[in-house]
Amino acid sequence: MEAQRSNTSKIHESKMGTSEDLGEEKTHTCQQPRKSLWSLIGYGGTLPQEIYISAEGGDLIAVQRYIQDGGDVNACNHYGKTLLMAAASKCHIDVARWLLLQESMCLNISSDAWNFGGADVNNVSALFLAIRFCPTELVQDIITANLPCVVSVSHKDSEGYTVLYRAIEWQKYRTAVCLLQHHRFTQEDQNQALRLLVLQGHSLRSAVESNNWSVTCCLLQLRHTHSQDDIQYTLMQAAATGTMLLTMPPFT
Repeated sequence: MEAQRSNTSKIHESKMGTSEDLGEEKTHTCQQPRKSLWSLIGYGGTLPQEIYISAEGGDLIAVQRYIQDGGDVNACNHYGKTLLMAAASKCHIDVARWLLLQESMCLNISSDAWNFGGADVNNVSALFLAIRFCPTELVQDIITANLPCVVSVSHKDSEGYTVLYRAIEWQKYRTAVCLLQHHRFTQEDQNQALRLLVLQGHSLRSAVESNNWSVTCCLLQLRHTHSQDDIQYTLMQAAATGTMLLTMPPFT
């Protein structure tokens, strides 16, 4: 247990802050591996498929052995998918967290042909997969990873959606709060996310009345003008329930 805590603490150095602590998105210092023509059409790839399957199956020992024997942590299989993508797509948090400790890890590799709700989506990074399939804690580990490579939250998938939009679409509101507290999205991206929340039937007052504090925090983090009455009502209800509105809520 202590070892697990130690590994987690190495993954990120700082805890959640308010949106006022955020700066502009940092420069990405990693480069994506160049994909060969064979890889792009579904053949080749430098990551052995059996190792990819090991990561997908949660076999941490096999993954560790591959890397420790000189394997490339950023290698892609014949579909352009990496070990981190494999682990995140099947919610193998221990494998993903161990991979995040590898200094050469590139967080911004993207691949195609991921099925999200019946439709294939392309240009998807490991962060999208962690948001779709994993708890918020792993998403936090990825976006605060203490690596030379800084994860891109402005990256958009083939349908033009950011990780923030996808988190709200998949009703991962606690994860959306986490993203908003760590990174400053453009106003356009925030407006896109806000429109989706409204389409889902959410408003500040309705979220508070239904004790949906994850949605409440999400709405407050987005740069949107709420009525003074709704803000006062929200603050009163938060105080009455002991809810901290500027911290990540411990619920979904």
